[in-house]
Amino acid sequence: MTHWTDFGLGQMPSLPARRPARFPAAMQALVDERAEPLREPFRGLTTEGTIRPGLFPLQVTGVSTAPITQAAVAFAGALSDEQRQRAVLPLDSDERRKWLNAHPFVFRHGVMLEELASDTRRLGLDLLRASLSASGLHGFRTMSRLQRPARGHHGLRRRGACWP
Repeated sequence: MTHWTDFGLGQMPSLPARRPARFPAAMQALVDERAEPLREPFRGLTTEGTIRPGLFPLQVTGVSTAPITQAAVAFAGALSDEQRQRAVLPLDSDERRKWLNAHPFVFRHGVMLEELASDTRRLGLDLLRASLSASGLHGFRTMSRLQRPARGHHGLRRRGACWP
């Protein structure tokens, strides 16, 4: 690829978030290249391949995590066994290393808010409120509102496909 237009964005169809996406060849090659290191065991985060122990040690900050913990326990407790298995990942799991929060379905993990019952969805949103800053929550709500026109385009008329 020598120019950004070689990436194929101008010719790309709408990419789905609910089923695996079919990427143009150049984009699929990039996805495959980025996925290659996932075949190696996790050693830690590095910039040049050398692990530096204690780089980000856990330390007391004075900020209570109790509200986040309570919201997470309530949300996880409301999920079905199958949903919980998809949503709660061990820290050392391969799925966590593959997490990608991009719109197109590349590596889908977790549960989608729209598939949850309204009470469970509310608990998921409570978890976001407890764990995001005011600015982060505002960004989430803004992105949700920006997606409303796309809902109609993709036939998603349900209120559950967009969040307050």
